[in-house]
Amino acid sequence: MLPSLRSICALLALVALADAHGYVRTLAIDGKSYKGNLPREQQPGIPIWQIATTSPVTSTTDPDLACGLGAQPAALTVPAGPGSNISINWASTEPPPSYWFHNVGPIMIYIASCEGTPCAQFDRSAAKWAKIAQAGQKAQFSKDWVQGDLTTGQPYSFSLPDNIKSGEYLLRPEIIALQGAMSGNAEFYVTCIQLNITGNGNGVPNATVSLPGAYNPDDAGINVDVYSTSDLGYVFPGGPIAAFVSDDGAFTFVSI
Repeated sequence: MLPSLRSICALLALVALADAHGYVRTLAIDGKSYKGNLPREQQPGIPIWQIATTSPVTSTTDPDLACGLGAQPAALTVPAGPGSNISINWASTEPPPSYWFHNVGPIMIYIASCEGTPCAQFDRSAAKWAKIAQAGQKAQFSKDWVQGDLTTGQPYSFSLPDNIKSGEYLLRPEIIALQGAMSGNAEFYVTCIQLNITGNGNGVPNATVSLPGAYNPDDAGINVDVYSTSDLGYVFPGGPIAAFVSDDGAFTFVSI
């Protein structure tokens, strides 16, 4: 049987994008901008963890799913506050440097308290990640994804919880590129950013996950053919966005 036109298009997209990798190029917190690190080029004054390569994590059980391949702590922890507006811009290194290259799959943002330890010294494997933002298809049955906006140089913007408790945190932006997911080749582009959140908030997340641990290769949002099932509503992996509630000990945390 001859392959369908849709299957051929999916294969061509996978071949064209196979070598298009990337990293966080810039970060802005309430309008103050910070540069990202290219692999193996750690610089002072940057709060973004340095990854060893712009290639993606490709396994849901890889310890590097926490902060990126071979990631090393940043040289700087930068200030933020409850409700701070954050914008993140990703870049592709194929050809270097250019806008982000992939256009299908979710963008998700997680945050984890460093639990009284400076984030540069915190054990990322012990992090309890709370999802605070996510974006997928522009409409439930749309073939256009918010990730596609990155290919024109637009950043992804979101706000920190407006009542988040003060302390040092790791912020974890993640792109999952799904152009090869139909053959089990989802790509996870992640990094960590060191924040020192100050203010009068006392909110803590009502649900957290471990990474790795929260994703399964058979999850509906990871094992998916976005070209033949784009008419279906996307199911985000990692559970729902967490609510930040008063830290009064009156409720039970849920950790996945």
